[in-house]
This record gives sequence, C-alpha cells and structure tokens, in this order.
Amino acid sequence: MSRRPSFTGLVRGELLKSSRQATTWLFLLVMFGGIGFSMLAMLGAGNIKTEWQHVPTETAYTMLDVLSVVLSIGTGIVLLGLTARVIGQEYQSGTIRILLARGVGRLQLLFAKLAAVSIWALLILAAGIAVYLAFLLLTVQAWDGGTGRLSALPAGFWADLRLRVLVLLLSEASCILLATGVSVAGRSLSIGMAVALGWFPAENLATLAIILINRVTNQDFWLHIPDYLLGPNLNVLSGTFQHDHAARPAFATPLTHVSDAHIQLVVLAFGVVFLAVSMVLTARRDVLQ
Repeated sequence: MSRRPSFTGLVRGELLKSSRQATTWLFLLVMFGGIGFSMLAMLGAGNIKTEWQHVPTETAYTMLDVLSVVLSIGTGIVLLGLTARVIGQEYQSGTIRILLARGVGRLQLLFAKLAAVSIWALLILAAGIAVYLAFLLLTVQAWDGGTGRLSALPAGFWADLRLRVLVLLLSEASCILLATGVSVAGRSLSIGMAVALGWFPAENLATLAIILINRVTNQDFWLHIPDYLLGPNLNVLSGTFQHDHAARPAFATPLTHVSDAHIQLVVLAFGVVFLAVSMVLTARRDVLQ
C-alpha cells in the first residue's frame, strides 16, 4: 500500500525546488542590492551625521522610513515573482498532474506551496531587519565611537520598529495571496508572473490617470476609485497603526480621506478574495494540462 505524501514533505520539497532556481537568488540579489544602495545613499547625504548628533531620534526614524519603503518594495517584488513561479510553474510544465496522480490533495498542494513561500517571506524579512540593525549599529559606532546615543533612543522608537515589522508582514501576505490568486486563475507561469508583477504599477498609473480625469471632468466621484484599490491602501497601512511616526508613502495613496478601519478592511478583503479564488479554482477546476 503506497503512502500519501505528507504535508511537511511537500513543504520541504517546495523549499528545495525554489532554493535551486536561479530566479529566486536573482530576485534576492536585486532586493538586497537595493537595500545596500539606499544605505550608501543615506551615508552620502551631507548632513545626516550632523543631524544624528543633534536630533538622533528623528534621524533614526528617517533611516527607518527609508528601510520600510525599500523593504516593502523589495520583499514585494521578490514574493510576487517567487509565488507566481512556485504556483504557475506546475501548470506551465504539466507536473501538477503528476503530483496529483501520486495522491497529493489539491488543497494540500496549494497550502504546502503557500507555507513554503511564507517561510521564504519570514526569512527575507528577518534578513532585511538584521541588515538594517547592523547598519545602524556600525554607522553609529563609526560616528560616535560608541553606542550611547543609540542606547538612549526612546522605547517608542523600538515599539514603532515592531509595528513596522507587523505592517511589512501584512504587506508580504498580501503579495503572496495576490500572486497565488492570479497564478491559479491564469494556470500559467508567464501569466501569473506578468499580472502579479504588473498589478501594483498598474494601480499607481491608474491613480495618476484618475487625477487627470478628475481635473478634466471636475467630477469628484473619480477620486473615490483608488480608495478601493489594494496598492494605495497598502501604501498607507502603517499609518493605521502608528499615527505619529507613520512611514511616508512612496507611491499612490487614497485620494480622499478614509478611516483606518476602511484601509484595513480593503487590504483584508483583497486577501480573502485572492485566497478564496485560489482555493475554489484549485479544488473544483479540472487539470487538463
């Protein structure tokens, strides 16, 4: 009697497959290269050392803002591409039929892939935070010859850092579910990759177009459309948890005033819809490739 593949074994297999793909490491190289470039750019700012000596808390928040934006973009790109590849490649190559024929449950396979990508997400974020803290420690040590000012940062700063990590985790989860939903719906690596990586740029461009349409038509109802898009709400999600030191959005935001609950509900709704679409299509649709 043959044994059914275990969930743990499936997760290990997905981690092994993704770790041996060159695109995974290429995405990570681009991400950490962006982090390194942003840190060097901060050090190149002529007045940052002086600011640290006079207003260390504000300077630490500036560094944290830069890290939040870079990590949000970097982890988003990595996880959108990685998830689309993990999900879509099975359809593209036809290996999903082989896996299912060996007794793997459809939803079992889907959740194993989600678990593997989630482990990647945690490792990537942990590495990014570690790089930031090491950069902060080494920079302060070089500037001050010690860590006195760093140790004197208020407890609120470290609490805000934990909140930023929470927001980044939510952002990572949104990216994973988005890429999963479009990859399962498209049943193709190329479709999943294109739609997943193009989703947020398309929303940013759509927001700019809506601003222009509003100016031409003088109809304010257009301005409410970005209030219900995923990207603009994700960009201001941190502000719903910390109002005094929220990260400054780098891209599109809702164009009208919306409540914290609205922002959180929109992000949650997109995640639920993407997950539901993935589960329903995986469980009920025939695999013909």
